[in-house]
Amino acid sequence: MASPNGLTWLQTAPLITIERNRTARRAYPLSWEEQDLLFGELPVFNRAMALFKVNTGTRDREVCSLKWSWEVKVQALGASVFVIPGEIVKNREDRLVF
Repeated sequence: MASPNGLTWLQTAPLITIERNRTARRAYPLSWEEQDLLFGELPVFNRAMALFKVNTGTRDREVCSLKWSWEVKVQALGASVFVIPGEIVKNREDRLVF
């Protein structure tokens, strides 16, 4: 099939398979020492965000989109939580982060 300018196009995209790297290290939780080393390599302005992510398990988009208006003070705990709206969260459900 040729386009108006003479170029040929595939009718359908070919199926591309990606082979897994079977020699890659498996994921594992960082030790306290590894976390300290990692955080020590980060620019100072990223350390607080990285610490928040490590302790909450939030995704990049969730952290980078956080707004103070999503903060909910919980008097009984003497702390605050964030309720991230579903449109920001991967599964589209509001997410409670504490």
